[in-house]
Amino acid sequence: MNRLLAAVLLFAGSVLAPAAATADVSVNINVGAPPPPPIVLAAPPPLVVVPGVPVVSYAPALHADLFFYESRWVLLARRLLVRGADL
Repeated sequence: MNRLLAAVLLFAGSVLAPAAATADVSVNINVGAPPPPPIVLAAPPPLVVVPGVPVVSYAPALHADLFFYESRWVLLARRLLVRGADL
């Protein structure tokens, strides 16, 4: 009886072990879009006050949505707001 039980357990172990060893694990992390490229300027651009919002200024001469608000530069790029203290 012991030999039969040992043989069944050995057979079952040899059949089930490869199936358990082929388990697969996958982890995906999405952190969103990469940040926009930096804007490098030699000097602060000329600013114009936004009509109706006197605390916000923007740089109309640039090909980017660059604003100045509460002593900070704000860039609107790819639906993201990026703030910086310095230009």
